[in-house]
Amino acid sequence: TCPDFINRQKPCKHIYKLQNVLNEAPAAENSNNRRMVAGLLCVFAGYFGAHYFYAKRYGMGLLYLFTAGLFCFGWLYDIYRIFSGRFCDKYGKII
Repeated sequence: TCPDFINRQKPCKHIYKLQNVLNEAPAAENSNNRRMVAGLLCVFAGYFGAHYFYAKRYGMGLLYLFTAGLFCFGWLYDIYRIFSGRFCDKYGKII
């Protein structure tokens, strides 16, 4: 009944999130290459929300852009989240 599933004919973000929580996500869903790109974007351009734009989370990207990475605290926390494997994209897949 999820509109995302009906439109895309693929599992919706809720299913991806549930798979990640249960640690049953397929290996293709978690990519170290994508994590390194997001991590480098966060370290060098995190104040501007570049890592959120990369993850297609535009609302948070704009928030970071206008608040300088949530006054530096959000930026530092996101560095930790990305390199510990807890940062998700728009669809709930771990980057």
